[in-house]
Amino acid sequence: MHNIHYAPILIFRKTGFSDEEHQASIEDLEAAWKFLQSLGATADKTVVIGASIGANLSLKFLTEHPEMSGGVL
Repeated sequence: MHNIHYAPILIFRKTGFSDEEHQASIEDLEAAWKFLQSLGATADKTVVIGASIGANLSLKFLTEHPEMSGGVL
């Protein structure tokens, strides 16, 4: 029998926003990470992925969380 592993995927989509909304989005990303941790996610097995504005948010998140496994921008 094979062990089946899965990874929770959280999709966060935002298009165009002000500086205030940008800060709120960073806070949303932090809250999303806490939620994934409550499900058992660990930094060493989590990759952050972002495109366009999401890449900006992902890069900021990764600089504040160097323990993360990696990122795709």
